[in-house]
Amino acid sequence: MAARSRVKDLQEAVICSVCLASFNDPVILIKCGHNFCRSCITQYCQESRTSPPYPCPQCRAPFQAGEFQPNRELRNVVEIAKNIPEPKGKKVCETHEALLQLFCEVDQTPICVVCRESRSHRDHPVLPIEEAAQDYQANIRPKTKSRCDEEKENFLKPSKTKAYKPVGRSNSPLAAKEPDAPNCPDGWVGYLGKCYYFSATEGNWTYCQNHCSSLNASLAVTDTFQDLVRDADSL
Repeated sequence: MAARSRVKDLQEAVICSVCLASFNDPVILIKCGHNFCRSCITQYCQESRTSPPYPCPQCRAPFQAGEFQPNRELRNVVEIAKNIPEPKGKKVCETHEALLQLFCEVDQTPICVVCRESRSHRDHPVLPIEEAAQDYQANIRPKTKSRCDEEKENFLKPSKTKAYKPVGRSNSPLAAKEPDAPNCPDGWVGYLGKCYYFSATEGNWTYCQNHCSSLNASLAVTDTFQDLVRDADSL
């Protein structure tokens, strides 16, 4: 744990406070000693609304444009930090190269401690990623599995008069099989030589249209399987 903590501290120490990414061509301000990417501090001066001297982005100490010099020692440290092997089983933020230790509840994504301080996540509630994983195992996953099992059961029993929603009737050659030997695409149900795709919910009309079109099928909606039988008999 101590070694992992030191790695984390090193990775966070090589983050530019302007772009919140690892230093790229780091320079040090001569007067106050704070470090920034060369491009970041140059752009900061160019876009500043105040006249020189400019305030340091970290400590507000005044400095003139160009009053910095390359920090070769820091550049070497950055390269070392980048080449530290990722701890086994842990993921690293692609932007900041820090461990993904937090979970943003708004964006539903793992983030690092640097992301947490960025404008994108600063006002969002977050959880330690281990706690978020436990919540998923305890609450979300069982509900998802239960819902999937229920939909699977409904799909496998299309003869019941529940409110199934057929959203397509396939006219593809694969669907045009004899009643005694249906050979439907995956996820479709054969009935009287035709293949039907069922959804347990009405869903989005545009999505259903696109789904049917991709399978060379026509879109239809019916309230019960009995309606489907009646419609099929009239074909």
